[in-house]
Amino acid sequence: MNGGSGSASDGSAHSDRVTDSAAAVAQPKRSPQDSAAFSDAEQAFASAEQKAKGAKTTKDACSALADLMAKLGSLEHVTPPKSFEKEFAEARDGLGMALDQVNTTTCADPQATPDDIVDGINRAQKKLVALESVGAKT
Repeated sequence: MNGGSGSASDGSAHSDRVTDSAAAVAQPKRSPQDSAAFSDAEQAFASAEQKAKGAKTTKDACSALADLMAKLGSLEHVTPPKSFEKEFAEARDGLGMALDQVNTTTCADPQATPDDIVDGINRAQKKLVALESVGAKT
């Protein structure tokens, strides 16, 4: 992994980090509570990724998912942008399904490594960015 020091155009497999992507897209107006839920989710993803990266075993890496999934519960209470309720619900469900897939499939795979869990967390994080951008003015 490149440790985040590479540019997005360096062509490395892990240069597509999404932590700054949401900031680049105009966000819909949100209540302070909804903004806090997204901020908490972003922090939960960063924490889970760090825990999984530092794990020596797949089991330890998978333990990061339980904390992450618990902290994402507040996204269920976020008010969708007007006229985007269906798209928002589908994106929110997609985020949950992505994490469930990592938890039930990747964590159960005896050949999986902690890096596989990190990759799954990163794929799910992209779903969070997509959820945040629903209803954004581009």
